[in-house]
Amino acid sequence: MRQTSLLQRVRKYRDSLLVQIPSLRSLIEAEPQSESSKPEMMNLFLPSSLDKQSRTLILTELIQLEDQLRFAQAYESLSQLRAQLHSHSVVYKNMSRLQPSQGMYTKMNALQDKIDAQIAAIAATYRAARSALLQTHEHGEWMNSLKELQDKDIRGISE
Repeated sequence: MRQTSLLQRVRKYRDSLLVQIPSLRSLIEAEPQSESSKPEMMNLFLPSSLDKQSRTLILTELIQLEDQLRFAQAYESLSQLRAQLHSHSVVYKNMSRLQPSQGMYTKMNALQDKIDAQIAAIAATYRAARSALLQTHEHGEWMNSLKELQDKDIRGISE
């Protein structure tokens, strides 16, 4: 049900995109059919995913709208990353203290693994948002607050 609803919304978005930018028709039609039935795999043809020549055909309002969304996505990802790193630190500190049994040890390890997976997903979201911003923006003031996130930078307070 959700997938069908999402598929309809993506198709409606693409139709409106074709009205605004008719030159995208060849790109949309060139997409493999296997991906066109899975809405989560469909390309949305946002300005950041297009080359510079195709981006010149897009309304500046659409580019600005994506920029606003990507800035919000990047800052929200950083906020979520901080919260998950805090959770990671709390679990790590209390892990040895709260392990009176093998069962508790297993549960704590599972919790640690879950938090680590969430951290990796959030980091990937941040990197995708920053990468999209690099496509539509040249170097600027925003790069001072949204720096490149490397794996060595992702660690808890006490690590």
